[in-house]
Amino acid sequence: MCMKYVNVTVDCYQSVIKLDNNSILSLNGPCDAVKFKKIGDRSYIGGFFVVTHVNLLGTNKEENKDKSLLERKGKLEVTVRLTRCDKVEDRQIGFDLDKFVVDPYSDENKNNIHKACFPYFNYKRVTQVNNVELPLGEGTYVIKVLVRDLSEERQTIQAMTYLRIASED
Repeated sequence: MCMKYVNVTVDCYQSVIKLDNNSILSLNGPCDAVKFKKIGDRSYIGGFFVVTHVNLLGTNKEENKDKSLLERKGKLEVTVRLTRCDKVEDRQIGFDLDKFVVDPYSDENKNNIHKACFPYFNYKRVTQVNNVELPLGEGTYVIKVLVRDLSEERQTIQAMTYLRIASED
């Protein structure tokens, strides 16, 4: 079950250009496939970026405020995981590419809470992927974004996106 009042998307890019203040100027070369390198008997991927967009929404309905992480001033733990798609469960190997906490009320973020019909907070995380070993090599993978309210134990899958990993040949 997805977390209510939380929207997440994830995409891959060949390059990211940032300004001096770490703001993103451009996301270049969107892709849903990357090539792996073989070094000896091992396979590696790298040289691309995973961009995770997290949007926390408030509500204007008093009876739903306790369901909104933003309204409750909570924190969101986010895990970005690469998992191989396979019918055989033992081959569905996953690797965490990134793990971070989104705290909209931290000193660094509190000025980024905006209001339209209700409050909202947008957060963007850029994860550079370099030299991640793939024991099973090429194939179909999925990038999952798992989230959890820090006050709870269970993570839920909030977003998934396809990623094909192919050989350099």
